[in-house]
Amino acid sequence: MKEQATWPARRRREWYKSLDAAVEVGFGEPEWTTKVTLIFSSRPVLGIYALCEKQDWCIGLFPEAAKMGSTRRVETLIHELCHLTTAGRHGARWKLGMLRAATRAQGLGHRRLSEMIRLDVEDYQQREVDVLEVTAQLELMLTYADRSDYSWIRSAVADWAGWGVKEFEQEYPWFPLLYRDIRATLRPRT
Repeated sequence: MKEQATWPARRRREWYKSLDAAVEVGFGEPEWTTKVTLIFSSRPVLGIYALCEKQDWCIGLFPEAAKMGSTRRVETLIHELCHLTTAGRHGARWKLGMLRAATRAQGLGHRRLSEMIRLDVEDYQQREVDVLEVTAQLELMLTYADRSDYSWIRSAVADWAGWGVKEFEQEYPWFPLLYRDIRATLRPRT
């Protein structure tokens, strides 16, 4: 997520305005807006709108995210901020952070946003992932992500699948072999 692409200035301003709203409505921690960096990528990653890197407090936004309306932008940023602040994937800590944000949004009169946050949590709870979906996601990550080291890819795919890393490893013990095989078949990017 090191790429700083050329999104139109208006779109970038909209996302930073949405970041302010996400922090205010979801968390009530205004100093977070100065910690977070938004990175606007021009490279699409199928099925992914945003990713975050906790170490740098970066949220990477992919081209599909540019089409989102204001409430969806705020919900997406709350989703990613929950990852940054809980160090959780889509596990229990992330879920708790999301539900707290939904409750706070509801209390501030943002019913639609609160409902979107709750639906996002439910979506990850109900998600059941099969081998073909994990394989396809792994191929996408290895092809398009800026990083391809095993621990990062494993975390990203586990996150996509709605699992914590330990739970993911228990549910998909064959994943390291799949990673090795797919990585060996892909040509290095130039």
